[in-house]
Amino acid sequence: MHAGTLPRLGGAPLAQEDLPGLRAELAAGPEVTLLLVGEGLGRGPEDLGRKLMRLLLDYLSLEEARVRRVLLVNTGVRLVAPESPVLPQMALLESRGVELWVCADSLRYLSLQPCAGTVLELGELARRVLEAGRLVVL
Repeated sequence: MHAGTLPRLGGAPLAQEDLPGLRAELAAGPEVTLLLVGEGLGRGPEDLGRKLMRLLLDYLSLEEARVRRVLLVNTGVRLVAPESPVLPQMALLESRGVELWVCADSLRYLSLQPCAGTVLELGELARRVLEAGRLVVL
């Protein structure tokens, strides 16, 4: 993917001229904290959920996105594992100042080591969630 394009589920990229409206939507409103509880979005076919997660992370990597932090729990911690297909997107979000908080308990249970983010115990994650303001669970 080159600068200025984002893939669509069907494979056709979003062109640079398609992005102003999306950027305006992402920039509007308060900062958001996302709670990602799995590797995919929604219920249904796992491969579809993973494709949708990849697309979401591509959109969120736009600089204008209002996502301030991403909390990863349960199998969501796999998104920052070495074999994660979305690790580049997660690393890009982190490089742009998005805080990635990764649940230590989930990592231990799944025997994973993260390649991005800050590892926090569940109690600390809970405290930070309560201070987060607008929380979106996906």
